[in-house]
Amino acid sequence: MPIDAKNTASRTFLIAMVIGCVLCAWFGIRWQIGTMLAERTSPADDNAAEIAGTAIRFAPLYSGGHKLLGSVMFEPAESLASYIDAARLSPFDIYRRIDLARAYELSGELTMAESEFQRAVELAPNYSAPRWHLANFLIRRGRESEALHELRAAAFDSRRYRDQAFSLVWDIYEKDPSRIEFVAGDRADAIAHAAYFFASRGAAEASLRNWDRLGAEDKKKNEKLARGIADGLYGQKRFIEAMAFFEQIGMAKAALNTISNGSFEDPISSVEDARFSWEIYRNEAKVEVGADTRVKRTGERSLRTTFRGYSKPAFYNIAQTVAVEPDSSYTLVFYVRAENLQSPGPPVVEVVDLINENALASSEPFAAGNYEWREFRLDFQTPSNCTGISIRTLRKFCGEECPISGTFWFDDMELIRK
Repeated sequence: MPIDAKNTASRTFLIAMVIGCVLCAWFGIRWQIGTMLAERTSPADDNAAEIAGTAIRFAPLYSGGHKLLGSVMFEPAESLASYIDAARLSPFDIYRRIDLARAYELSGELTMAESEFQRAVELAPNYSAPRWHLANFLIRRGRESEALHELRAAAFDSRRYRDQAFSLVWDIYEKDPSRIEFVAGDRADAIAHAAYFFASRGAAEASLRNWDRLGAEDKKKNEKLARGIADGLYGQKRFIEAMAFFEQIGMAKAALNTISNGSFEDPISSVEDARFSWEIYRNEAKVEVGADTRVKRTGERSLRTTFRGYSKPAFYNIAQTVAVEPDSSYTLVFYVRAENLQSPGPPVVEVVDLINENALASSEPFAAGNYEWREFRLDFQTPSNCTGISIRTLRKFCGEECPISGTFWFDDMELIRK
């Protein structure tokens, strides 16, 4: 072949290569622009329909543009057509199948809708999303018993869908705990979450029952969840069940009808961790509250409170919540010692019903002066719905500015059920 012919062929090939590269780059750029527009545009945007059309022109084989267009079309038939195109382009994408199923349902084609929901489940039988959407479809069709099985599968390995399934079943089945327990199944983490769910809804008995289904090792694994359960029950004033939870996780040495650490022999924890134990607030510079190993009636310690120029009328620095039985008679016994205690508004001890927020009993004001241990006895009756009381120390009101000075001690507090 002549040299000129060879050069011409080489130039032609080179030009073809350049043109090919340019075309590939052009189509690649168009594809990237189309996919970017589809992925980053919200259906709520005012010009979403125009952007969807542009995305489809730039990347016609990308399903995202068709999905975006389907989500902004007002006519069900037009929307359905776009979702069909999206599913055709991504036949193994479960979310495209779910979108198509919902479009069929909105168009009134319920058989096709169910078929597409089932197809999404078949494509990803271990994924929670298709199970969740199928369950909701069945509920909308009034087929709750079938939906329960799908909700159980959706909740099996997904905290997100588990919480949603619990809430949905709770509402549909009129707060029936057995339905939640069915959805939770036999997985330890699901049972623990069911216990937490029940506690957050005030279903204390169901919460405690499900927690007790767990073995010791599983309870240990879910200690943080147990604290949340206990705090939830405590906040909802389900004191007996909350006490049982705090006992199980070792955050309270408490018992029904019993004052915890009534002789003050054990260390007193911080207020943040106090549940069914002494709540000692140390936020007043002019009031000092703490254990005293020098002065005690029995044992090795008492609780000392010293006032140094304190004059506020309110004083709630010493309190304890106690779980009690409804409609029962009790006597609170405690002992007080004083040294240089002086005030027209001396301390008193009050028993408060935490359910109805009423005072059940109040002691005589502590006498002024100096004296050794004196016994106080308060008799009271809990109302028929009362499961928790607060034993707290406050002051007799004596005006907005009422100085108090001196020291008093508590020891040997005991609650006796008659």
